[in-house]
Amino acid sequence: MEQARKNIAKLHNSNYDVDGHLADIKTSLDRERAENETSGSYAECFNKANWRRTLAAVSTLFIQNACGNSWVIGYMSCKDSQKVQSNNQADQDNRLHATWWSSFWTGIRCHGWFLVEKFGRRGTALYGCSALCVTLLVIGIVACINTSSAIWVQVAFMAVWSFVYQATIGSCAWPIISENPTSRLRSPTQA
Repeated sequence: MEQARKNIAKLHNSNYDVDGHLADIKTSLDRERAENETSGSYAECFNKANWRRTLAAVSTLFIQNACGNSWVIGYMSCKDSQKVQSNNQADQDNRLHATWWSSFWTGIRCHGWFLVEKFGRRGTALYGCSALCVTLLVIGIVACINTSSAIWVQVAFMAVWSFVYQATIGSCAWPIISENPTSRLRSPTQA
């Protein structure tokens, strides 16, 4: 409690009522604990007090799926195999390639944590979706070109898309979903 008092005093001027603020925080926490003892219902997610939180949480899931992840991730393996087959690569190289991609995605996801810290969740999601839109537009335009080098360009932009996705909306969607609803309505909102 003393550490909280010091932190509040640091944030405000010397005339600020620190003890009153602490009392408000304690009252809010007690009220939250009392509310959390009972589980919320699905209907409560959409009542007047909670519908904005529910909308924000559901929007991130919608955005995550509407930004092309099933399309790009599904076709990336197809385009990768076309690229590999056109160059007569060995099966061993194909497994090494898949291992490299998995490591790459894991590393990029970790970089996304720093972007969330720098731009915030909302900024990361917004800028990420804008970049994903441009990348998908380039992939679609290149798909209209019927040459073997166009496949390479598509795979390259799919890799760019993957980088942007993993570092932005892929990193921040689930934290938004879990932090937006009240703790009492967290389970029904995520469901």
